[in-house]
Amino acid sequence: LTGSGAAFCAGYDQGQKSPSGTRPSDPKGKSIAEFIEFWHRNDGNRVVRGLDFNEEWDPQWDDVRTLKLAAFVNPGRLVTLHRAPPRSMELVRRRVEESGQAPPGGALQVLWSICDEMMDLYFPVVDKIAVEIERLEEQVVENPEREQLERLLAIRRQLATLRRTMLPHRQVFQHLANSRGNGIDDTAALNFRDTLDNVLRLADAIDQQRDLLTNVKDTYL
Repeated sequence: LTGSGAAFCAGYDQGQKSPSGTRPSDPKGKSIAEFIEFWHRNDGNRVVRGLDFNEEWDPQWDDVRTLKLAAFVNPGRLVTLHRAPPRSMELVRRRVEESGQAPPGGALQVLWSICDEMMDLYFPVVDKIAVEIERLEEQVVENPEREQLERLLAIRRQLATLRRTMLPHRQVFQHLANSRGNGIDDTAALNFRDTLDNVLRLADAIDQQRDLLTNVKDTYL
């Protein structure tokens, strides 16, 4: 696992073939812009978004902050690019170090573990929003106030961000779950299928909360 910044360039050995069988140029020493160009010329690039826990934010009023994680993976290497350390990566790193053993599925299993943890970290946030909407619904019925409307609008922004973030994940993990080759065997595909199921659950929960939020806002008005 590589860190953020220029260190991610060290993840690919010079002369190592890419999954497509071509021999890519050595990315070591290249600028970020040059490496991103290298990244898109070769197979194996994956991009997902997780919650950003690196900066403090007020979950009651601030919009949800996310962190993009891009990854280049082949059977022997996992290269990651991110502007700050994702919490999911630290969780997986600690798990691997504590076990003292390399994951049996290699670099691809490490990538799946990071992505799976990244999606799991959305659930507490989505569940907390659901509880908040139910609380606001009771307050609006009993004693509507201006602050409740402001809170409803803040939640609507949060849900909109979560929905925009979650929808592309369906395509990413569906592609991985249905792929074979480039290191993706039946076990890896099944793992990504499990992550896809979590993404679908999250997307469904977010849509249900958006509908409920609209009903609460209509009640207030």
